Amino acid sequence: MADTTSPGQNPFEAWTKLFENTLKGYAATHTTDGQAQESGKDPWITIIDQLWQINPYSKLLPLDPAETARAFQQMWIDAMHNPARAWANYSDFVQQYTQVMASTTLKLWGQDASTVVEPEKGDKRFSSPDWQQNAIFDVIKQSYLLAATALLKSASEIEKLDEKQQRKLTFYLRQFLDAISPSNLAFTNPQVIHETVQTGGQNLVKGMEHLLRDIKAGQIKMTDTDAFAPGRNLALTPGQVIYRNTLIELIQYAPTTEKVYAIPLLFIPPWINKYYVLDMQPHNSLIKFLVDNGFTVFVISWKNPDASMEEATERTRSNQGDYRLTKGQPCWLLHRRDAALYGAALSRGQRG
Repeated sequence: MADTTSPGQNPFEAWTKLFENTLKGYAATHTTDGQAQESGKDPWITIIDQLWQINPYSKLLPLDPAETARAFQQMWIDAMHNPARAWANYSDFVQQYTQVMASTTLKLWGQDASTVVEPEKGDKRFSSPDWQQNAIFDVIKQSYLLAATALLKSASEIEKLDEKQQRKLTFYLRQFLDAISPSNLAFTNPQVIHETVQTGGQNLVKGMEHLLRDIKAGQIKMTDTDAFAPGRNLALTPGQVIYRNTLIELIQYAPTTEKVYAIPLLFIPPWINKYYVLDMQPHNSLIKFLVDNGFTVFVISWKNPDASMEEATERTRSNQGDYRLTKGQPCWLLHRRDAALYGAALSRGQRG
């Protein structure tokens, strides 16, 4: 068989280039200087993405297997280009994992042993005492944390990535690592196991019922979405829509007092909030409190975004939202962050 290695190129470099082109799925054509030109999309990533999209869970889980596969692909290719660094990282991982297993052995024998790797501060996934006190769950936890730390370290060392590409790779890698955490798996989570024993498995039955419900709804529901509804037990303060365009509705709430402040209040909630965040229920409604104390209140209600708003920008909001409503009109303009301004409105306003 003829040797296809170019002069001056060692066999390992040739194998690395071949593996890289094969893994990335590109059709490579060689130029006169022996360099490969890549073209087309990666068929393996495309297949992974297509398989995930037909999965009924794809609409429920905040995962992107195609981008996750791409992240591991980049890490593997980088390891092929930097074998010394990859071997050093692997050696560090093996050394620490050996320490984890030695520590676990001592704990199983009833002896005290130090913990090799701890969760990051604020990580509540492993807050249950069993993750520390039970040697089996402790080794599961430490093995996961050690592997996750090693992968994230390797990802942070990949060369030839700009800041945006590095953040993207780390994001999808961390997303994958969070998803496979032992705290997310029923048979490696001590709290789930205890609950299963105590309920005779009814917690798993209820969990499956919730899963089927969420699949049918096309979204994960963390609460009962039918428990509250505007006009029934939310947004009960009387008001009326006095202005409407393609972006907003403007709601006016009239004061309930004989004397009213001369300058009204205009609340501009963030785009992600509903207007009734200020009018939850009578006992904790800011709007009711204001109208009962002599203020005329206006609140912007943002339209739920749909395909017709795909071209909307911040300028759209300025042209059709709060700017046009307040231009030339005296009012106290309050965003949710303007607590100090709200206090000033209450203390300085004059009733007419």
